[in-house]
Amino acid sequence: MPTRELLAGTVFADHVITGLLGSGGMGTVYTARHPRLPRTVALKLLHVAPNENQRFQARFDREADLVARLDHPNIVSVHDRGIEDGTPWVSMQYVSGGDVRQLIRQYRDGLEADRAVHIIAEVAKGLDHAHEHGIVHRDVKPANIFLGEDDRVLIGDFGIARSASPAMTLTSGPIALTPAYAAPEQLAGGVADPRTDVYALGITLYELLTGRLIGTGPPNAPLSARLSAVIATATAYDPAMRYASCGALAEAVTAALKKDRARRIPWVPVSAVVTVAAAVGVWTIVMPEAAVPQAQPVPSIVQVAAANGPLLCPVPYLKSERGAMAFCTQIDEVQKIARWGSYFPVTKEWFPTAKYTLVDSAERIERQPDGSLFAGAGLVRNEATGKQSVGGHRYTAAHDAGEFVNTFEGGLGPLSPRMVVCPADLSKC
Repeated sequence: MPTRELLAGTVFADHVITGLLGSGGMGTVYTARHPRLPRTVALKLLHVAPNENQRFQARFDREADLVARLDHPNIVSVHDRGIEDGTPWVSMQYVSGGDVRQLIRQYRDGLEADRAVHIIAEVAKGLDHAHEHGIVHRDVKPANIFLGEDDRVLIGDFGIARSASPAMTLTSGPIALTPAYAAPEQLAGGVADPRTDVYALGITLYELLTGRLIGTGPPNAPLSARLSAVIATATAYDPAMRYASCGALAEAVTAALKKDRARRIPWVPVSAVVTVAAAVGVWTIVMPEAAVPQAQPVPSIVQVAAANGPLLCPVPYLKSERGAMAFCTQIDEVQKIARWGSYFPVTKEWFPTAKYTLVDSAERIERQPDGSLFAGAGLVRNEATGKQSVGGHRYTAAHDAGEFVNTFEGGLGPLSPRMVVCPADLSKC
């Protein structure tokens, strides 16, 4: 690994360095002149600890070969790769428009919704192509999304990509994750599949729309219920509750944006009198549930017996594709661990996700000022990031629908989609 930044004019692996694009945990990226062709490339030099050289090289060779097979207009293409003086390098397509991280810094309150959705839809095409070829990106984030000419969007830097095929056994070794975008199963050391990329793309969508990461405070302009539901589905803790593909996420957010705009059309003023009359009539057609007040279910918490401690589950339960469902909190006082996950009361199934270390194990079941109910485990520490926060779930009843939100990492963020609340007879859920 180079001990210093390579200056313009330096020759590395026959490439002439022309500038520095950026540096991160996985490596440093330069612009460089191709050794033989009249083109500018992005040359990435990977950071490898000396004691990892031999193990890393085998993994690097195999993964570089996997990614090099991908050929799609929304994926940054790989030209060449090698190892120079013990430093692995990859020569990639240079995209002149910069990355989406830089774009978000320019629009701190979020991008215009059309542009944000366009970026997500284009990235989804590239990711679905990779998934069809058995490759999971595993590090989808704004810094790895690039803007080209003619509004083109490309996903790049498959540096920690993995084959999704169980037949492809890759060399083990340390993996660098970006915790803010990593799915719970990644942080817990579980198996990644295409829904892992769906999760990260959902986090990225939220950041594009609001200029903030989930959990870092409320957005300056709140999202609509439809957009919030899409993001919540994409970032569900249980992978089975997420969209099955990135394309499905893109379709859902496109449809949500379209419906939000259709909902606003009746309010376009024609004249003062016509506006009031037409708006009332059309609103009843477009949003019939808004015209008839409906009773709101009263949230409560029940305890469900389970191994390693009871589950604290909000009711009424929500209706999911698998039937009645709740996201529940579990506190293991013996091991000093808090878990959250999906519970299905009909089948008695419990699917816990990432573990958090209890710092203050005081249980919390509190009614919030807005009428919602919070069930949590007190102060917890995320061992992957080292951050401490109040961990738990909040249930909000709104008309005949409910939603869960979480309070991890110091802020309130969506956790699951708005879903119909189950009737008293759970067999009908």
